[in-house]
Amino acid sequence: MRNFLAIGVANLIFFTFADGQEKKDSPEPTWGKLRGQITLAPGKIPANNDGTWIVDRKTKGVANVFVYLKEDPKDPFPIPADAKKSNRTVRIKILPTGYVPRAAAIFPSFKEGDKIVETGEKLKFLNSTDMNEVVRVIGDPLKNPLNVVGVQSGFEAEAKFMPQRLPIMLQSAINPQFSHRAKLMVFSHPYFAVTHADGSFEIPVVPAGREVTLMAWHEGVGYVLTKNGRQLTLKKGANREDAEIKAPE
Repeated sequence: MRNFLAIGVANLIFFTFADGQEKKDSPEPTWGKLRGQITLAPGKIPANNDGTWIVDRKTKGVANVFVYLKEDPKDPFPIPADAKKSNRTVRIKILPTGYVPRAAAIFPSFKEGDKIVETGEKLKFLNSTDMNEVVRVIGDPLKNPLNVVGVQSGFEAEAKFMPQRLPIMLQSAINPQFSHRAKLMVFSHPYFAVTHADGSFEIPVVPAGREVTLMAWHEGVGYVLTKNGRQLTLKKGANREDAEIKAPE
């Protein structure tokens, strides 16, 4: 009996130590930064009659390109502690001339084990016109079944969306002009950016030391780096990736 108890205690101590050792040896995530520019490939600059193509004449940079890391559901990205909670509000303004910005992105939630954790990041529509607006929402019907958002004149309305693979289309159900529309990307991680007027972008924090897939999407062509993206390994510190976008003939 004494021998049995002694062995049991020894095993308990061994496994407790082993568990502690495993946790101690687990590598902490390291972080980098990703910058770059999306430019138009040589050729004619497309007309911008409907707001799709905003191209800087000097740099040939293309605005409103979504640049992001593709997450593998089987191997989710680590989330920095300070990104798990956010008071950021993304506003899409409804103006007489159209929706601004034309491309927006949010990080409202992420998975932690089997749980969906909300970050607190919000999306709101601000109606700055003298008419009530109805925003038609076209997204993944399983993840984002919401199909309209009503926004009274002079007021704002919040809408909640779940992360999905492709952009959500937002367009006016009242004004049929192409300018009265926008694209919204909803992510389950904070590793994304939307290119500025000169085509530049910056993702201030990215996971370093692991192979990732860089994606880019623009409403004029869809996937910029093909649907498979670009494979790369981000390093600690500064990283840079540029790409060209070819406009349709």
